[in-house]
Amino acid sequence: MSSNSPFGKLGLNSHICHAVKKFGIELPSPIQRKLIPAILNSDKNIIATARTGSGKTLAYLLPILHKLEAHSTIVGIRALIICPTRELVLQVSGVLKKLISFLSDFRICHLVGGMSLSKEFEHLLINPDIVIGTPGRLNYHITNTKIEFSRLEYLILDEADLLVDLNLEYEFNELSKSLKGLSIQRILVSATIPQKLLEFIKTEFDDPICVQLDESKRLNPNLSMNFVFTTESNKITCLAIWLKHLLSSKEQAIVFCSTSHAVTFIGEMLSQFKISNILLTGTLTQKERTENLQSFRNKEISVLVGTDLVARGLDIPNIAYVINFSMPSSPRLFIHRAGRTARKNETGTVISILDYGDMCYLFDLSVYCGLGFEFFKEEYLDSQKNSISFQA
Repeated sequence: MSSNSPFGKLGLNSHICHAVKKFGIELPSPIQRKLIPAILNSDKNIIATARTGSGKTLAYLLPILHKLEAHSTIVGIRALIICPTRELVLQVSGVLKKLISFLSDFRICHLVGGMSLSKEFEHLLINPDIVIGTPGRLNYHITNTKIEFSRLEYLILDEADLLVDLNLEYEFNELSKSLKGLSIQRILVSATIPQKLLEFIKTEFDDPICVQLDESKRLNPNLSMNFVFTTESNKITCLAIWLKHLLSSKEQAIVFCSTSHAVTFIGEMLSQFKISNILLTGTLTQKERTENLQSFRNKEISVLVGTDLVARGLDIPNIAYVINFSMPSSPRLFIHRAGRTARKNETGTVISILDYGDMCYLFDLSVYCGLGFEFFKEEYLDSQKNSISFQA
């Protein structure tokens, strides 16, 4: 039975509405107002697009929990959620665990590389209702554990544009073989729909319902976009100047670099400038990645330096600044990076530090997003340089 709460009016039962309230959310976001009824009222495949930070995760989790109702004693996974990175799997799993702590006996399991296989086997033996995993780890268990999919009702592809970027055709083909002949509702959630994803949709999604919140190429209107020109040799000093200036207000910032090697180098250089920082790259062990990310979430460190691994769907509250030390390879990836700030109706700032070699990326971004730019004059940087003490 639905309640009279804002979420209840979308069709969710009173138990789910109670869990959402306990979760700390009073009102549904725009994408939740559209996607929740779409999933509740139809068994057709669904394509949902909305900008990062709009609440897409709860938009599919809540109606899935509503329709599953409670734990089933019959063996078989009933909902499978696929995410592009380990961090996003753990994030979705964390949200789900918190939700079901206010509900009846749902059972869930997450499967990611770098974690104990024996523990994953144990978790699969408890007959989970919902499994969240990365494509590679899921494929391992499909091959070696013989996961029971005969009762699967829902397949959710989260951050789908990033999933197709990872060139996981083999893993998806293996998964498709396991799901062949099953009647499953497929739900694809994405911030953007690039051509490669569109081709995937045409082959895997028959006659889908499309739920689109807004134009996927648009950036969040709550973002302040700043572009700083400097020389290539001065970029690190420029980055340190901005961080010293911005973090005097005790805010947090994410600094994006193009490679793991660059992340390590920039992290070391910032330490020389006495700017404490923490790293997140694919070259770290899973234990290191989890610990570093948790330290940043707990606000123990103000600066996180990372690759685009950080851009892939992670929801870290109250990030004030995103700084592009290296410009991303595509405008679409710029949107994902920018989506780490100004989440859930908050404001945020994106600062891109450019040299003349970055002009082509700036032009592509302008065409893709229809941006107007605000540039900072070199005199501002010159006036700040003396405040930096470099330790050789």
